Amino acid sequence: MIFYFLVFFVLCILSLYEVLSRKKINNVFYFVVCTLLISMAGFRWKIGTDFNHYERLFNLIIGNPNLDLGVEKAFCYISKLLGNFKYLLLFYAFFSVFFAFLSIRHTKYPFSSFFLYYTFTFLSYDMGRIRQGLAISLCLYALFFLLKNKRILFYLFIILAFVIHKTSIVFIFVIALKKMKISDKMVYITLIVVILCSFLHIDYYISIFMKKISFLSKYSEYFSSGSEFSGFSFSLKNFRRAILVLLYMKVYDKNDVQERLYFNLFLFGSIIFYLFKDFPIISERISFYFCVYEIFLIPLIFNKYRYMIVKVVFMFIYGAYYFLSVISINENDYFNMPYINYQSWIGIENHFVLFVTIISLFSLFLWVIIKKNGKNKG
Repeated sequence: MIFYFLVFFVLCILSLYEVLSRKKINNVFYFVVCTLLISMAGFRWKIGTDFNHYERLFNLIIGNPNLDLGVEKAFCYISKLLGNFKYLLLFYAFFSVFFAFLSIRHTKYPFSSFFLYYTFTFLSYDMGRIRQGLAISLCLYALFFLLKNKRILFYLFIILAFVIHKTSIVFIFVIALKKMKISDKMVYITLIVVILCSFLHIDYYISIFMKKISFLSKYSEYFSSGSEFSGFSFSLKNFRRAILVLLYMKVYDKNDVQERLYFNLFLFGSIIFYLFKDFPIISERISFYFCVYEIFLIPLIFNKYRYMIVKVVFMFIYGAYYFLSVISINENDYFNMPYINYQSWIGIENHFVLFVTIISLFSLFLWVIIKKNGKNKG
């Protein structure tokens, strides 16, 4: 438990420094944070959401190579290639964090986004639903190419994300969202309509329709009621998305392509969330490909407001909310492994903080040596 809080506060302090000083943080810290998160996710053992599920899948794939498990072929090929479940965790951790790192580093407020990424994405996906976690990171990076009008690279990364987790195909809608200019009036109307629909349980009637159409019935699992969160309800915390949409709508630059696209993505994800609130696979997982851009929206909102104390307090509360919501997950039917206490497959659970510190310092040393050699050659 102490380790999770340690990482949380380190990232929090760096993000606060970034907000307060408005200065770019040295590249060394990016390297150290990236290494830290890869180590944290890659060396974990018997903790995190879906751990038992993935371990069972891996054992079935290795034990029965020709067995059709209904999982993406990429997962099967990677599992067979690595031949060890521990290496599989490290593989997904490395590429998930790496592509997220590349996506976040070049934003306006990278460490503020890193802080929110840790609380909002990393603990739930990169330390749990590893296939979708990697797909989300690939989609984040794909957007970088779309903003630079490099369509071929954008499509290649979307295809790669689809191979990793087929739900990522929904991200193709980003092409249409890039050109949209949505008026404030339309945003108000849209939010009112989708929230009303959620109260009227429109999603229930959609599920009935899906189950009656033969070629659509195979997707009925996505319309199974229940929740990934204990006692999922349309409570005040779920209005958070609508509130964030309204806050950002008032401050973002509608002529800035990147800021406008972030807003459109988050609005689209919020619409999906509210329309399908009773079906967590859609409301949480599908919408997350778009709602993940919250990690970029919130730092932009901070920068628009004048009073520094408001920025600091709001950011801390927001990050703490997500951090505590993930850490407090208890063992139940869906979240089959708790997050605490941290355990590592390298057998030094009680000294993991020291281990990661040594790894980070060693990585930092290598980075300095590489940079120094580069200057000498130049």
